[in-house]
Amino acid sequence: MLNHAQRPEVAIVGGKQRYANNLIRHAGYVLGLKGGIAGEPFYGTDDSNNGYLSRLHADQNYSAVSGDFMLVREDICYAVNGFDADLACYDDIDFCLRVGQLGGLVVWTPYACSCRQPEQPLSDMPASQSEKEENIMFERWLMQVSQDPDYNKNLSLTMPFGLQNGDQHNWLPLCWHPLPVVMPVTGEPERINAYRVTEPFTSLRDAVVIEGKLMTSLPTLPEVTRYNPDVIVIEQQTGADFN
Repeated sequence: MLNHAQRPEVAIVGGKQRYANNLIRHAGYVLGLKGGIAGEPFYGTDDSNNGYLSRLHADQNYSAVSGDFMLVREDICYAVNGFDADLACYDDIDFCLRVGQLGGLVVWTPYACSCRQPEQPLSDMPASQSEKEENIMFERWLMQVSQDPDYNKNLSLTMPFGLQNGDQHNWLPLCWHPLPVVMPVTGEPERINAYRVTEPFTSLRDAVVIEGKLMTSLPTLPEVTRYNPDVIVIEQQTGADFN
């Protein structure tokens, strides 16, 4: 870690964390993964595996690493006023993103490894507090969360480092929309009323009048921001938590 920290362009260095049974506890964060602020793509993977493109055993840049095993230059820490004491769940991610705004690199290395004990759940934190912190993070960092610069935009946000079959948005080479982008949400395609949306959508897309992706579940906020549709059409039942 010290080797990387001596590089002038590096601001933060994180190390590998694993449990005594050799399963990975932390090997870098991917922003927006599984609809949240960030996810740990290799969590629970046996350290004997290489991971996607051998990333479990290669030095690399991430947008954020865990604050549980982190080396930070003192001047950088003071420059961003340290960690946000109001964030209990996302203080390390917020810290890394603020450091990244200054232009410093966040590096993760597998060659510094710590052994972790299984954590106890934060049972004393009410769900409302966690939701409040998530909303704060989305307000501050929505664009970064939905478009992690250290995670290829053509990779899935639901399946780490994977491509979803039939995903029309796996390849978006243009930063503008030559055609209107439509995102219909129908639930399961075999639903009796789904045809009212799927058939017109498919016909218009095949006629190259629109482009878009058919969703079978409500898209997450990072997905909506990442795909940036012009129109979202919802044809399914929604619950009280829909807003």
